[in-house]
Amino acid sequence: MLFEKDFYAPLTPELLRAYEQNNHEVQYEPADDIWALGVTSLCFLFNDDWRTYYDWSKRRIRMEKISQNIQVLSNMGFSQGLIRVVTDMLDPNNFTRVRLPSLYEAVNRRSY
Repeated sequence: MLFEKDFYAPLTPELLRAYEQNNHEVQYEPADDIWALGVTSLCFLFNDDWRTYYDWSKRRIRMEKISQNIQVLSNMGFSQGLIRVVTDMLDPNNFTRVRLPSLYEAVNRRSY
């Protein structure tokens, strides 16, 4: 999975733990792509660098920054559908994080 100590990418909580433990056996899951898309969405909406959401020195995700920016979206009047989709993409649990078919449904319903 990750072979270089200086490799940085928008990693899920699970992949970040594997990175910290130098675990090369962890399997990359489709839900990991959904997480990266969620981080990318926040970056797009706030014109942020994706590293804003990580503290690489402590090898942790800044979940408080993610939550804060999701709240700002709500305060700015973004649609609840869009906020729900971004929130679901950034679910820290790999097993309950939204899956691609559900994202397709949301887009097709135009619930954003």
